[in-house]
Amino acid sequence: MVVIAALGIYLSLSAYSRGSALQEQLRHKEFERLAQVQALRAQQFIDNARGLLNAFRGLFIASEELTREEYHRFVTSVIASYPEITAVHWAPRVPHARRAMVEAELAAEGLAPMGIFDTTPDADDMHRAPERELYFPILFAAPERLNSSVAGLDALNRPHSAPVVRQVLSRGQQASSPPFHIVQDPQGPLAIAIYQPLYALPGVPESKEVQGLVILMLRPEILLRELIEDGELNSGLRLLDVTEEPARSIYPGSASPSAAGPGELAFPLELPGRSWQLVLSPSEQFLGASRSRQPLWLMLVSLLLTAVLMAFVARSLRDARMLAQANTSLLLRQQELDALAYYDTLTGLPNRSLLVDRVNQALFADQRRGSFSAIGLLDLDGFKEVNDSLGHQAGDEVLARLARRMTRVLRSTDTLARIGGDEFVVLLPGLRGRELAEQILQRLLDEIARPVVLERGDRVGLSASIGMVLPCDAGQELETWLGQADRAMYRAKHAGKGHYVIVPPQGSGLLWP
Repeated sequence: MVVIAALGIYLSLSAYSRGSALQEQLRHKEFERLAQVQALRAQQFIDNARGLLNAFRGLFIASEELTREEYHRFVTSVIASYPEITAVHWAPRVPHARRAMVEAELAAEGLAPMGIFDTTPDADDMHRAPERELYFPILFAAPERLNSSVAGLDALNRPHSAPVVRQVLSRGQQASSPPFHIVQDPQGPLAIAIYQPLYALPGVPESKEVQGLVILMLRPEILLRELIEDGELNSGLRLLDVTEEPARSIYPGSASPSAAGPGELAFPLELPGRSWQLVLSPSEQFLGASRSRQPLWLMLVSLLLTAVLMAFVARSLRDARMLAQANTSLLLRQQELDALAYYDTLTGLPNRSLLVDRVNQALFADQRRGSFSAIGLLDLDGFKEVNDSLGHQAGDEVLARLARRMTRVLRSTDTLARIGGDEFVVLLPGLRGRELAEQILQRLLDEIARPVVLERGDRVGLSASIGMVLPCDAGQELETWLGQADRAMYRAKHAGKGHYVIVPPQGSGLLWP
């Protein structure tokens, strides 16, 4: 009997320990899964904001003359579904010689009583801007009801944004500011600004200098509240800006910017020019809901009934199968998350993240084979009119159908990626000359020119403009090639719809006819 009792106690304690360990593993796996989902959703919020900036750039390009009322109406309709976006401002380039004219324009609208003005870092004091050679005052502040007080604010001279704006002006790429207090709500949650440079304006020829900035104001605290309210995981959240040392706590604003501790998971979030870190920890509510007293009850019963030992063995096997099933489920979910991270959900094409990897692979292969690659930016002409006349659902169908048709005319080694809106990137690796690139570009233009027949019977006719840089080597970042291709694409647009322009890399000394 002593042997049986000792064996029963030993097996009972072993089963209890194993059951608790399995439950702990399952809780940890579930927390990892839900935390990763929230981190991907947070990155999607940020990517959506960047996509909106491209939409505003398209608005300026497509409009012959953009009025304040049109701008406000467009902003209000676009950001209605994005509560984390506080405002979208337009700040044109204003030399000092035009300052008085711009201030008069603002005064005529009942805005900016001080004219162009500056403010302190905490946004608690405003004063008229001293004389400078150049200003970037906020001319359109939308939604106007909440943001009229910032009209006239010089974006070039705010302490938090001046270095970022100068970086945007010198590089011609999107960039983000550190967190700061906004003039409209200086005591409210911190905000960040993402700056989109524009080189061409309605009625103004394209210039090599930035002609203005579209400024998107994002409040991370509101974004995180959405994650907490909409997500399955009731967890503690911290958001850190780790771009520079020391790190800065964005949310909660009063928290110390410490690294992830035991039981916490940290995920990187990428903005243009800045790096954030999202730190999640399981709440007591989550841990309490996932705990079970079953192993304890099984241990007590097993001490009374020796026969229950077999039940514990069966329970252990079932737990092992549950863990295997959970691991399989997590693997499948991971594969789904990988698809979301690397492919565009509308067209099924590679997104920017996968495009970066494809470009790096192509350039590395070119070095080994002695070939070269070309990178082109494709923009659909007149796509905005399709959305306006037929609706966004029809516009999405057009993009999906065109994506499949364009893919069919490319080589198996080529890559067509969608980077936002109606903009696509074409990667042509392994080239030996320009002729093949021209043939492929012409096939793309011909394919796009064929009418798209929608499910409801509408026929949609479009064209495209393509700017391509050739040859590309491993000496530059993808964003540099895209910037050069973007300028070439605008040259193609100015030449007329349905054209392409191929340019050599800047500074290469090559000349294409």
